[in-house]
Amino acid sequence: MKTGSKASFSSRTGERVCLRDPVPGRRGAPIESSRPEIPMRWDLLPAELRDSSTGHGGAYPHLVHEFIHSIVEARRPAIDAVTAVDWHKQE
Repeated sequence: MKTGSKASFSSRTGERVCLRDPVPGRRGAPIESSRPEIPMRWDLLPAELRDSSTGHGGAYPHLVHEFIHSIVEARRPAIDAVTAVDWHKQE
């Protein structure tokens, strides 16, 4: 199954859209739309980054924290350059 073929999430609108099973005799598939509550986990950040709520609804401090940890731990970051560029192209 292709990624995103059953559901998608728009970070811009905060809307989650799901495709439902097609209805026999009708074109396309019905959709269901919702706006899930997404908590910001400030408690996962060091105190120095908790007040930095700028950028993409407060995501930047979390991205910075993950990136720095990946350097310290000598591993690839969870959101690497290829993933970030791919996300950016979709907006």
